[in-house]
Amino acid sequence: MKKELSVLATLALAASLGFAQASASSQSGSNSTSQQPTSDSGMQAQPDASTPGSSTSGMPASQGQATAISGKVEKVGKKYVLKASDGTSYQLDDQEKAKSFEGQNVKVNGSVDQSTSTIHVSDIVPSGS
Repeated sequence: MKKELSVLATLALAASLGFAQASASSQSGSNSTSQQPTSDSGMQAQPDASTPGSSTSGMPASQGQATAISGKVEKVGKKYVLKASDGTSYQLDDQEKAKSFEGQNVKVNGSVDQSTSTIHVSDIVPSGS
């Protein structure tokens, strides 16, 4: 009986060590493929977006990042919106600036609030297209 209990305890210990080792190696394997640092919560840290010129690609950025989006200013109802060249519509928070560009192709500089599809306008300039 003692021998069976001893064998059973040894098998249980070996199984738990094997599981812990497999778990640790799978975690380190998944971390080795990612070049992003992780925080204590295990989520990947985002790159620093405060670098000047980092958002000049013309693609919408998340709230707080300056970006430039090209499109046409149109009046929808009583509000002016930017119909981006990719078909996305953005609300413009500065209706006075937008009003003078109605019907024109422009480049809007500002930050995008993705949750409301609103551009916090810093500047609107005519576009060459």
